[in-house]
Amino acid sequence: MRGKKIINKLTEKGFEYIPFFSPATPDSIIKDIASITNSWIYYGLQPSTGIDIPYELDYTTERINELLPGREITYGFGIKTDEDIKNLMKNGGSGVAIGTYLVKMIDTNDEKGFVDYINKMRGVLDE
Repeated sequence: MRGKKIINKLTEKGFEYIPFFSPATPDSIIKDIASITNSWIYYGLQPSTGIDIPYELDYTTERINELLPGREITYGFGIKTDEDIKNLMKNGGSGVAIGTYLVKMIDTNDEKGFVDYINKMRGVLDE
């Protein structure tokens, strides 16, 4: 597997490879890459920023937890609400990554909205 060579070179140089998987990643690839890494995993709930496809959160998190037992999983791509975060954390998520939603606030100079949103999401994570 070509990816294994790259991951091994990174490890030799003192870097830690953080795998990123999405709904388009075959389970066999997820298992293979996870077996040669020790870090946390980033799983995108959507295939790409700005692409919203329907998914069932409970099914997705259960599947990923079964594929990656004992691994810390940070979810991203499509997380917007406090309910999204609550459900991901309830289902075993270790963290969440919120990007585009915040970038839109920055682009419109919505500093108050940005700070309020961050404080609200931080509160959800602290529950």
